[in-house]
Amino acid sequence: MSGTRGAWIGFPFAAWVLYRSYGEMISRRVLWLGVFMCAGVIALMVMTQATGVQQRVEAGVSDVTKYVEDRNACTSAGARLEMWRGAVLMIAEQPWLGRGETGYTEARDAMIEQGELSRHVQEYSHPHNEFLDAWVKRGILGLLALLALYLVPLRLFYRRLDCDDLTLRSLAVAGVLLPLTFLDFGMTWVMFSQASGVMIYAYWLAIVWGTLRAHERRLEAAPPAACDKAQAKYG
Repeated sequence: MSGTRGAWIGFPFAAWVLYRSYGEMISRRVLWLGVFMCAGVIALMVMTQATGVQQRVEAGVSDVTKYVEDRNACTSAGARLEMWRGAVLMIAEQPWLGRGETGYTEARDAMIEQGELSRHVQEYSHPHNEFLDAWVKRGILGLLALLALYLVPLRLFYRRLDCDDLTLRSLAVAGVLLPLTFLDFGMTWVMFSQASGVMIYAYWLAIVWGTLRAHERRLEAAPPAACDKAQAKYG
């Protein structure tokens, strides 16, 4: 909704999580009606000039085309592609321990002076990709630690998507969507480079997980409650 094209990639994955969790509760007729309505709304947004969606899509295609043909890094997408290329080259030279914040800046400036990178990327302190940033600055252990921050909570919440208790299931859905969408956002931005990204992820993760566990304990205290699957797994 913000117009961030990188986040649009995550929409189908979020839709799949919702279908995976609630699809059995919706009739085929209602499901297909919902699919056609969503497709219609998206098509309307693309065709309506005032939304800016069409312009954003066309700009993205143009940016990538210019970079592929002329390595033009003056555009939003072109600059990201150039920074990713530079980060990959740095990782290939020093994959295990990483370069650190200062080392990354020095290596970037050196590559610019040697003509290996465009000068348009010099103002950026990270490569606009969470995973490349962790790898190039903190090495393979830093990358694995970042993946654990996302994948461990994702697995813990995912295991509870089949619970019969709808309150518990809804909390599991929220818990799955949080790391899943952050994984998507991190493809075109370093979410943990700013305090806002760290706080949003950490606080919401704590809130949703704490609420989910509290609800599980209430269910465990009342065995006849609806969530027999959750009791069998976690009780």
